[in-house]
Formats: sequence, structure tokens, C-alpha cells
Amino acid sequence: MYPLRAAALTLAMAAWLGACGPSGDITGYETGDTVMETCAEADLAFAPDSAMLTEEAEQALFSVVDRIGTDCDGASLEIIAFAQQAGDQTAYARTSTVEHAIVSNYDIYDSRIAKETREAPNLALADHVRVLVRVEVPVVDE
Repeated sequence: MYPLRAAALTLAMAAWLGACGPSGDITGYETGDTVMETCAEADLAFAPDSAMLTEEAEQALFSVVDRIGTDCDGASLEIIAFAQQAGDQTAYARTSTVEHAIVSNYDIYDSRIAKETREAPNLALADHVRVLVRVEVPVVDE
């Protein structure tokens, strides 16, 4: 009795997957001779010890994300928050703030957004978040 249920379930899943097809989203896990290139980027400044987007930072963010519909079709996003020292909780909060602004204002799923925090390479980058719009392009042999 159970092998028949398993076979029926397998057949139903195969039919469902065949009907839906692949999503077409770039996930970064595709194989082949491709690389990820930066199509657009923004450097967002935050007030010290704050995870709130300023109006200026929000405008810069939206101007970069808007490029996904034009120059950077099918792109994924990378959010990098810089902190004075590793493990800074404000930097983590900033990545979430930026991700929330993108997801709530655009038809972009959080699965297309990578987030990370890094120690700032210099003090000028502390309290900044860099947003990269990246597209997968074929490797060209020269």
C-alpha cells in the first residue's frame, strides 16, 4: 500500500515541477563559465550608533536598486555593512534596515539579497553600508 502512495506522490511532484519550471532568478549557484560583475553600487552613510536610513541615504539606495529594472536586469544584491570592530550589532541592524527598505519597496525577494558585516578597512568607512547590484555574465576568453 505505501509503495503506491510514494509512487503517486513522486509522480504528482514531477508533474508539478514540470508545470512550474525554473524561476529564472539568478541565485549565484549556477555552474558554467560565468562571473559576478558589479553593475551599480551605492555607499550609504549612517549616523554613528544609528541603524536608521537618512533621507539622503534612502534616495541613494533607491536610485541604485532602480537600475535592476533597466541596466542590471536579473541582478542580485549584496549589502555590506562596515563597522569599527567585528561583531558590531549596529552594523548587523543596518544590513537588516537596508534589506527591509528594498523588500518592502520593490518586488525583490530577500533570497536575492546577500548580507554581511565587515571591519572597516579605514575609519572613513565605519558607519557606512555599501550596496552592490551584481549580475552574472559569461567569461570571455581573450
